[in-house]
Amino acid sequence: MATNGLAQHVFDVERRRMEREEVFYRTMLTATGGATVPVDLVNISRTGFMARTDAPLTEGTRARIRLPVTSEVDARIVWALGGRVGAEFREPIEPLTYFKLLAALPRGN
Repeated sequence: MATNGLAQHVFDVERRRMEREEVFYRTMLTATGGATVPVDLVNISRTGFMARTDAPLTEGTRARIRLPVTSEVDARIVWALGGRVGAEFREPIEPLTYFKLLAALPRGN
């Protein structure tokens, strides 16, 4: 990755981090092919989430995550490292729905 590309990547990661809310929610994620695995949702934004899991999920995997208020939301795993995964939602969650979702999720530490 070129230096400029690396700088942009770091900027994008930091920007996403600022938008995310820390939560703790045990739920299920269904990956492409139908495998359903447990995940612990760690943080969330209107555009994605980070979760912990022992499942061998890989970058590019399409998935559906079960959430309160929204039922299931389509996502794509964008990174996986050391029992953690980061994913982006196929479509951002609408603002009003997102605030209701946040109210229904237990906050992380």
